[in-house]
Amino acid sequence: PHSATWVKNASYKMTNDYFKGFEYEWTYEERDNEDYPKFGEQSQWYHGAYDENRLVLLNVDIALKWNYEEYVDDKGRIYCKVSDEANHHGGEDPRNVPVCPRAYQTYNTVRDYAENYGLFLNDLEYCMIQMYTTGYRNGYDNSYFNYYGDGRATY
Repeated sequence: PHSATWVKNASYKMTNDYFKGFEYEWTYEERDNEDYPKFGEQSQWYHGAYDENRLVLLNVDIALKWNYEEYVDDKGRIYCKVSDEANHHGGEDPRNVPVCPRAYQTYNTVRDYAENYGLFLNDLEYCMIQMYTTGYRNGYDNSYFNYYGDGRATY
C-alpha cells in the first residue's frame, strides 16, 4: 500500500491546510485492504493520483462539510459525490451520481477555517487551553484517565 497524508506538503504542521483541502475534488472508493485482511474492505476519499503523494480523507472528515446520510446503503457505502468534477467508484458515470448536500451545522466552520488562519489558530488555542486545564480522556488504552498538561493523571 502507498502512504497517504491529509494535506499537501505539511501534514506535520499545525496549519489550516486540512480545511483548505476540502476544496479539492475528492473521489470515494472502497479499498479491498488485501494487505490487512483482518480489517476487511474499507472506504476512503482520495484526491490525486494513486501513488505515494495522494491525499486521503475518511468518511468522518468528509462529514464535516457534506451530509451523505441519505446516500448510504445497508453496507455503509456512500452513493453521492462531493463536487461536480469528482469521480465516483463502481464504474458508474459520474454525471449520474448526485452531489452530497452540505453539512449545515459545520459547513461554514470548515469554510471559515480554510479562509482565515487567524480564526483557526484562535479557536485551536482555546481548545488546547481547555484540554490542558480541564483534562481529556484517553479511551485508546481503556483507562479513561483524565490527562492534564502538567503531567497529572487522575481517574
